[in-house]
Amino acid sequence: MKKAFIKIMALAIISTLVLAVSGCKETKDGSVIHTVDFKISYTVGGEAASIDSTLTLYETFAPDTTERVLSLINGGYYNDTVITLSKQASYAVVGGFTEGYQAKNYDGESIRGEFTQNGLRSELVVQAGALVMLRDFDIDSGDAKYDTAKATFAIVLNNNGEFNANEYCVFGYIDSDSLETLKEALEDNAKNDKDYVHMRYAGNRVNGVPSYANGGFDYYVDKDGNYCKMVGGDIVEMEHAQEGDEDYDTVEVIKDSDNVQDIYTLPAITFKVSACVNSGCKR
Repeated sequence: MKKAFIKIMALAIISTLVLAVSGCKETKDGSVIHTVDFKISYTVGGEAASIDSTLTLYETFAPDTTERVLSLINGGYYNDTVITLSKQASYAVVGGFTEGYQAKNYDGESIRGEFTQNGLRSELVVQAGALVMLRDFDIDSGDAKYDTAKATFAIVLNNNGEFNANEYCVFGYIDSDSLETLKEALEDNAKNDKDYVHMRYAGNRVNGVPSYANGGFDYYVDKDGNYCKMVGGDIVEMEHAQEGDEDYDTVEVIKDSDNVQDIYTLPAITFKVSACVNSGCKR
C-alpha cells in the first residue's frame, strides 16, 4: 500500500496548460455549457509531449463558479501558476501556487458555495474527471466556510477522492479519454530521481491562503513511507521516536493533519499553467 501511495504521489514531468473558451453557448444535460480547450504540454527525458483535452463547464448548475473561472481565464489569472497535488494525490490543484511553489493570493471577493449543504441543489457528482472549486475552512474549529471559494480548483483523478458534492461545488468535467492519458503520464513519471516524494505542509492560513512562510515546512516520504528531511543535500529519516526528539513536533503535525488541502505534493519538475481565449491563443 505504501509503495503504491508513493508511486502515485510523486511526479517528474513539466507541463504547460492552455485553456481556451469557446465563443458560443451550447446546452447539455439540462445546462448551458462552456467548452474549454485544455492543453497540457510536458517534457519527459528531453522529449516534448502534449495532451489536448476538453473541459465542459456547467453554467446552469454552477453559475457563479462558472462565471468566476471564465473571468479568471480571460484575465490571465492562471498564467504562470503551477500545478500541485493533494496529500493523497487523488486530485490535482490548479491556481494555488506560483513558480517556486509560493502561495498565490487572489484579491477578489469570495463567491458562494454552490452545493446542497449551502442551500443550493447539487446537480453534478464527484467522480474521476470532475472539476471542483476549492474553498476555505477553519483549521482550529473545524467549521466549514461555505462561501469562501476564490480561484483555486481541483481536477479529481479517481473516484475515491476526498470531496463530497454536498459540500463542494462541482462545476464541470475533463473529457474521460484525456483524463486517462493524463493519469498514465503522471504514473509513468511518478518518482523523482532519488525515489522520494517531495511534500509541503503549507502552514497556517492568512486570509484563506496557505502561507508557507507562516509555520509551514517541506518534508519527504521515502519508499517505505517514512517521513524524511533534507540535510546538507541528502534526504534522511526524521528523528521522532519520542517527545523531545528533534523532529517530533514536525512529524506530529504531519500525522495529525486531516486538512488535506494544506498538504501538497510538489512535482519534481514544474507543471506551469497558462490560459487564453480561443481568439487570443498562440499555439
